[in-house]
Amino acid sequence: MIHRQGFSLIEMLLTMTVGSALMVLAMTLLQQAMTLSSQTRGQCDSDRATHRLCEQFRRDAHIATAVTTQDNLETIFTVDSERVFYRVLDGTVTRTTSTGHQGQERSGHEHYELGASTSVSIERLEQPERVSLTVRRQPMLKHVGPRIDRQIAVTVGRLAVGTASEETQP
Repeated sequence: MIHRQGFSLIEMLLTMTVGSALMVLAMTLLQQAMTLSSQTRGQCDSDRATHRLCEQFRRDAHIATAVTTQDNLETIFTVDSERVFYRVLDGTVTRTTSTGHQGQERSGHEHYELGASTSVSIERLEQPERVSLTVRRQPMLKHVGPRIDRQIAVTVGRLAVGTASEETQP
């Protein structure tokens, strides 16, 4: 009986085939996990931006003394000598503040990236004067319509009225 050392060609090919199949399965799972992680991170970033937008929008509306909307794309809040502009364009909301008088103006910009599958609408409501902010998202599923992600209706001047009445009292 001859004792051989090493492996036959068939054994090596079989081992390489099984190893390659396991490697392909592992890479497929890794790629799917990375894609899901990226989508989840993007959704979390979008949720955080939406939350920050809603909170800032609520604060601006509460202290505003007047509100103007133009074609559902731009909303202007006026607070004394300050004006706050909200512009909606392709899943991004830009908040611009303009403070001061002519020649001494200061301005600031803030961008809220909500994602390409997001639509934002701002509407002015009457009785009492309110402003509504609606954020809709297109789900990743086909044949499913957009769902409302967040919707708030804010009373304009809620805090401005309280401070104005306190100033007029003796």
